[in-house]
Amino acid sequence: MAFSFSGLVSAVVGAVAKVATAVVNKLSPVAKGGGILGGIAGAIVGVAEAVLGVTAEFANACEDGEIDDEEAEELLEDVFKLLVGAFIGMFGSDSVENDWDDDMTSDHICYIFYQPGIESGDGKHSFDEQAEIEKEKYKKKYPGTEVALVPVTNPHDFKEQWHEMDDKSKAIDAVQIILHGSINDDIDDDDYAGAGFMYFEDETHKDDPDTWWYRIATDTTVIPEQQKQGAILISDLDKKKINELYFSSCNSANPDAQNTASAFEDIVDANEITGWDGGTVYSYNDKEREKSEEVAGGEGSYRDDDKYGVLPQNSLAPAYTTGQPTWWRYVSRDSEGWPTRKRQGKVRIK
Repeated sequence: MAFSFSGLVSAVVGAVAKVATAVVNKLSPVAKGGGILGGIAGAIVGVAEAVLGVTAEFANACEDGEIDDEEAEELLEDVFKLLVGAFIGMFGSDSVENDWDDDMTSDHICYIFYQPGIESGDGKHSFDEQAEIEKEKYKKKYPGTEVALVPVTNPHDFKEQWHEMDDKSKAIDAVQIILHGSINDDIDDDDYAGAGFMYFEDETHKDDPDTWWYRIATDTTVIPEQQKQGAILISDLDKKKINELYFSSCNSANPDAQNTASAFEDIVDANEITGWDGGTVYSYNDKEREKSEEVAGGEGSYRDDDKYGVLPQNSLAPAYTTGQPTWWRYVSRDSEGWPTRKRQGKVRIK
């Protein structure tokens, strides 16, 4: 028996016509009832009736019992174009790709942790604004995902919210942490490369960084004695399954130290983990917010009239810099004190 493409198309279009007829019969009364539901039903009925129009055209073309394969293929393309065009017309091409009704449920989610009310590096914006921008970016990157903004004010608050992340009933597409970050060395060990931490600001103790930088630390060596009760270790956090983990935090992936991103690698099952070698700032685009992005902060440089600065711990570092100095403190240096490698900026450790 010879294969007939037009026969196959006839069967397909016939099935589509049956579905379209059923849609019209079921939803027409709802559409007449008005309201939001009626409007949606009316739009769907319109699509179904349009499909019926195309199938009727197909039937007319088949009056003599058969059309050639080329004509059948063209008619099938017409049905497809009609359905796609109607769908885009109903919902809009942008909304199909990007929008998500907050009242709808999703089995995918993203989390953005940040300390609220904290000024960004540019002195004009805040972590709150950055979180809102990143929320919209995740909605575009992961269509249909839910994005949860999680303001946290101290390490124990962070720990509690981290533990509440749902990776059992939902797939976590992304987690972003927007916090300050730094590295401290160990004054009792000159060979110790240093350990990283993220920290929260507390304005009531701003004159004493040892008490107002409440820390999420990689190691107990970077937790001051007076902070023992307020700080937490990254190793204390519950293990979570995450697609990608991103740190908007200075020095979070400095390869010369025991860094924050690497410490999190031990407590997350993630496909991708990204942080920063040295400082980072968020570059805001106030005219086109979606073009705002994270960039490397200033690298710092030795002052011409004072090439070698000496810190209290006697570790060689610039006395003054034009930018974020932490990278200079922990990068490997040659005999003259100059870095032996270039700064990497954004670093994907996994």
